[in-house]
Amino acid sequence: MKLGEKEKKIIYIVVSVAIVLCAFLLGYRNIDKKTKSLETEVKELDTKHKNYLTMKNNLPKYEKGIEEGDAEYLNILGDFNTGYTQEYALSFLKEVENASGAWISQAGFAQLEEVYSFGHVASSNPFYPSMAGYSTDNKGYKTVISTAFEGTYDSFKNLVDYINNYKFKCTIDSITAQNNRDTGIISGTMVISLYSIQGSDRDFTNVSFPYGMYGTKNIFDSKVFFPGANLQIKNGDNILSDNDFVISVQNASTGKAITVGPSNDTAGSQSVISEENAEKDVTIRVFQDKDKNYCVQYSIGDDKFPIVNYEDGMRFTPGNLLSILVVGSKRTDDSDLAAAKIKIINQTDMQVEVKKVNDDVKKPRCKIVATKGKVVEYK
Repeated sequence: MKLGEKEKKIIYIVVSVAIVLCAFLLGYRNIDKKTKSLETEVKELDTKHKNYLTMKNNLPKYEKGIEEGDAEYLNILGDFNTGYTQEYALSFLKEVENASGAWISQAGFAQLEEVYSFGHVASSNPFYPSMAGYSTDNKGYKTVISTAFEGTYDSFKNLVDYINNYKFKCTIDSITAQNNRDTGIISGTMVISLYSIQGSDRDFTNVSFPYGMYGTKNIFDSKVFFPGANLQIKNGDNILSDNDFVISVQNASTGKAITVGPSNDTAGSQSVISEENAEKDVTIRVFQDKDKNYCVQYSIGDDKFPIVNYEDGMRFTPGNLLSILVVGSKRTDDSDLAAAKIKIINQTDMQVEVKKVNDDVKKPRCKIVATKGKVVEYK
């Protein structure tokens, strides 16, 4: 069958319309699909944008909350010691004896036991659910000291009170006591638990017991050396375990050649640190403001704390003693140059007591070159 020109034109028109219609339908579907995808994305982005605007408007509140949280976190960690050794336990018992007047006649030490692991906490941010909001290697430890004690009724009360209000977390797990009516002496046993939180960011300064040559020609002489309650105070040994500030001078390879800061600054946020393998000038000044609050400022060379408002200092509350522990270390070789020339200024109504330990004998790292005010140095 032969098509005429008219029929051919009609077929061409129908085919063209079909092609155009197919192209339109297929293109429209793709465009419609893409449009819906973009509309969904716009809605998601709009939601995020509104959330980000809310976050931006609340930024001051968030920053304040973070500061308050950090302060509370450090305050809680400050209630726990940063480590434990048997030397520390002995120093703790010696401190308890001196403060209470009781005599710890026996002591038994248990192994350190891990009682808590801090672990990892996921972020609460809905946009970053896989991000770690909190991660630490800190772990909580406990050790038990079993003791036997003797003392007067007053010293017994002082003993219990001192342990219950100790600067670091500890508990009296059990106690027995009996009174001798003839002598007025109370004797008994006490089980004490000491707690610590240890981690890579919590520096622990172990106590040191400087040795001394004590002796007598006749060990049966009643006048033989008697330690007494004032020996620790006389030699300043109580500062080893009870101090307000620490100046530490170590080998520079540790990353902390010189450290100056509060003894309870476990996170190092209030410490000044020098990493240089060199001798540096160190100054620590304690004073009282117009309201009689105790304040401190300290520096290593040009690095100072507080960084802001340095002249106003940082407020602190001293204990019964206002004390500074200066900890040195033996030099490894002639290239070990880390050292501190220390100046201590006391402008308070208390006496500053300084104890220096562990320093290199031949070439000391810690040199107290100047003091001002009431400052007593124990070596």
